Amino acid sequence: VWLPVLHVICLPFVWNMRLWSNGLAGTIPVACCFVIAGVSFYLAARGVYRGRVAAWVVIACLALNPNLLYLASVPMTEVVFLAGLAVMLLALVRFETTKSALWVVVGVLASWWMSLTRYDGWFLIPFAALWFAWSARGQGRPSPFLVCAVFAVFAGLAPLYWIAHNWW
Repeated sequence: VWLPVLHVICLPFVWNMRLWSNGLAGTIPVACCFVIAGVSFYLAARGVYRGRVAAWVVIACLALNPNLLYLASVPMTEVVFLAGLAVMLLALVRFETTKSALWVVVGVLASWWMSLTRYDGWFLIPFAALWFAWSARGQGRPSPFLVCAVFAVFAGLAPLYWIAHNWW
């Protein structure tokens, strides 16, 4: 059973018969996801490496990869998942430095995106929850256990939704 995100993001474009016929109805949303992945990887790399040069090297590795360039031009789930993964990485990096609940929310939304794009996203939920907990350690605020639990519960709603949807 195919997960719904790719189908949902293609819906605004498939109504146009010309876009549907020439394949752009599936390519446009996937190409946008490629751009989102690139921007998110750049921002995450800039935060981790503390410099623009290293971040540009990360972008070059992404943008010059022939396999990714091909996948960004066809309506498949790999690049859509990569966009969610890149946003999750950005949320994890930013949460570690800011301890802001906003980045936990962004992480949950990225987890939903990944979990409803590919089943691989389900596997990543506990690891992201542990990283949020690890990043929250130290000052006592926020509580690492609370951050881990909140993220895990809310991120786990997407797989539970999909299981219930298929059961129904």
